[in-house]
Amino acid sequence: MQQVAAGVGQWGGVWQGRRRRRWALVAALSLTACGGMGPQGEPEALTAVPEQARPSSEAGGGESLGQACSLDVGTARRVKEVLPPGSGAARYDGPGSKVEFKGRLYFSLYRQNSPRELWQSDGTETGTFSIKEFPLSSSGGPEQLTPAQDQLFFVADDPAHGRELWVSDGTSVGTRLVADLTPGAEGSSLNLLAGLGQRLAFIRGQTGTSPTPSRFQLWASQGTLLETAPLVDLGEGVEGNNWQRIRMGNAVLFFFRSPRGNTLWRTDGTVSGTAALRLLDSGPESAHVQDVRAEGGTAFFTLIEPDGATEIWRTDGSAGGTVRLHTLGGDHRVSRLLGRIGPSLFVVGTDTRNQRMSLFQLSAEVPGGREPVLTLPNPYASQPDAFPYFIDVASSGGKLFFATAIGSPGPAPRTTQLWVTNGTSAGTVLLREPVSNSDEYVPLVQSVADNLVLFPVYEGGPEPWVTDGTVSGTRAVAYAGAGGRPSAPGLFTRVGQDLFFSARDSSEHNQLWSVPLLSTCTAEEREGPGRR
Repeated sequence: MQQVAAGVGQWGGVWQGRRRRRWALVAALSLTACGGMGPQGEPEALTAVPEQARPSSEAGGGESLGQACSLDVGTARRVKEVLPPGSGAARYDGPGSKVEFKGRLYFSLYRQNSPRELWQSDGTETGTFSIKEFPLSSSGGPEQLTPAQDQLFFVADDPAHGRELWVSDGTSVGTRLVADLTPGAEGSSLNLLAGLGQRLAFIRGQTGTSPTPSRFQLWASQGTLLETAPLVDLGEGVEGNNWQRIRMGNAVLFFFRSPRGNTLWRTDGTVSGTAALRLLDSGPESAHVQDVRAEGGTAFFTLIEPDGATEIWRTDGSAGGTVRLHTLGGDHRVSRLLGRIGPSLFVVGTDTRNQRMSLFQLSAEVPGGREPVLTLPNPYASQPDAFPYFIDVASSGGKLFFATAIGSPGPAPRTTQLWVTNGTSAGTVLLREPVSNSDEYVPLVQSVADNLVLFPVYEGGPEPWVTDGTVSGTRAVAYAGAGGRPSAPGLFTRVGQDLFFSARDSSEHNQLWSVPLLSTCTAEEREGPGRR
């Protein structure tokens, strides 16, 4: 595994004085810059600081001015062999859906020819164990794990009820079926679970049989049969549009398509708080939703029209606040929305005629023109089938990290690249090439903390890498202990100061791994009155 010297990203405030005293506080990063909340809500302890380094009136009466902290990841280690070596597990068996709940990791364990299970972990081997086993069935085990305050909802399948809604309080005895919405073993189609305070909102699909067409409904549940009910029936001929949703404060937005066109719906989990916000377009040949980027109380999404044009919309979760900002022509150009930096949106567009990808800037507030930032290099542009295309993006530390690829006549790309931009030409930098030129492993980009992004690099196999947005701070994640090198990492789930992920290791199975988030903070002090 290649090791590259790490750079550090600065965060937190720094004040300048004529004289400064510095000392380092090294602590695991929780939800704040230095130190956070422990499992019981108590502040986590920082590493002890020598007495002579602590500010005091006796030590000079200086004024503490804040801290500048740099982030990094520690050394990855296997948490536990959740699939025993030699168990004959298939290639894709292992930890699946993962989520933080009550300060612990909860995850599903998928095994192709064995019962599926719901597990929990506190990050230790002994604290990682199964809490519920589901009999082997055709539809899979626990999935779509979704917390709603003190309840964990998920969808699971058993022979008696089929695929239905379940809930857990985190214990074996507290894990139970919520409701058999489709009585018997047939099961229900439940998707896009979203926790809204004490409630869970979700979409239920009912497959039609001639002459009755299929239909979809929005439902809500508070964890019991009596508290599980439909919010609205969307009618005949309605279907989910690319199964996208947007979380907006205490509500969630869904996209549905019907012969009338695309409609944006909103629900807060109550009947009175469920309504159609706006018809986005009209006609049976309507657009499809592609990119959704949410930030704070505002979200942006794109609709791809049948003629190839890309519409960029903005919403604040209200009918009046849902507006179309820009329409990018579909003439020889494929556009993808990266996200927002300050008052601007950024888009990458590929010209199909010259096989070049360019970065553009648009207003995030008002309709207006598109300003070019720069054109990304393509050394293969004169060759056939060398079309640059977008893979994934993550927003972190006021920058956009995005992965791109250049196509080839075969299934695998010619090359893949990870870029970072602050919205300027000079601030758009190539961090890593290649990333993953495999046709089986797509390099997803994931922000895990402010100015810290994880992504996979394929070097004899995909392995986890980290970047702070600088070339020198882009490197492989170190590993140690049993398990050898973690390969083919899944998505990372943050629980307190740990990042959990699944990876294939020396056991030849996908196992549960974790890597700690670390923060090194430098405190500074301006001299007090009378100091020179």
